Amino acid sequence: MKKQALIFWAASVFVLMLTCFHATPSAQAQELSSVPHEERAIDWLDRIPLTLIFDVATDARSFRLNRGAQLPEAKRGDSFIVEGKIYPGGTIAAGGTLAAPGPFNPITATGSIGKWVLRGTFNYDFGEIIAGAEPAVFGTQYFLFDDGRMLVTEGAHAGLTPQLRALVGGGGYFSGASGDVLEQVIGTNVTGLFNQRFTFKVNRQSIR
Repeated sequence: MKKQALIFWAASVFVLMLTCFHATPSAQAQELSSVPHEERAIDWLDRIPLTLIFDVATDARSFRLNRGAQLPEAKRGDSFIVEGKIYPGGTIAAGGTLAAPGPFNPITATGSIGKWVLRGTFNYDFGEIIAGAEPAVFGTQYFLFDDGRMLVTEGAHAGLTPQLRALVGGGGYFSGASGDVLEQVIGTNVTGLFNQRFTFKVNRQSIR
């Protein structure tokens, strides 16, 4: 009899605990349950960065130093501006050096989707850069797309080592954009300056 009473008592305690557990969900669970399933799915997707890849062919003809000097005369601290054309990622084949440029020609190539502008400051003298010093430049880059969208990045530029830059803003659809972008030099073009590939990781929730 005592054994049966003990079993009955233990079973009653278990049922009571189970009832209490289900009756008092955590605050986090209550908050989550109040959000529609569709909104929870969107929130989860928003946390996955939006990946964008673009190729840029710098046009050496547009290069200007602040003191009117030529590129080989550049010194640390000199400021400059240069621009190029933006293409969908994978458009430009890798290859070419400053001494022996590759075949890609941004003057005649079709398929451009916008203009790229770099406003920067040399981090080393040009002779040091040719010898391998990097990053060569720090500056602001503007990706001005033909459809009215814009992305703006800050950080290091150029060099054999890929450079991680900060995505600091944008315009149009990309208004408020934040994240980062990996810049990789993939060669040079017929104008005599670099081709680059940019891989953006955009925080979806930052786009307003």
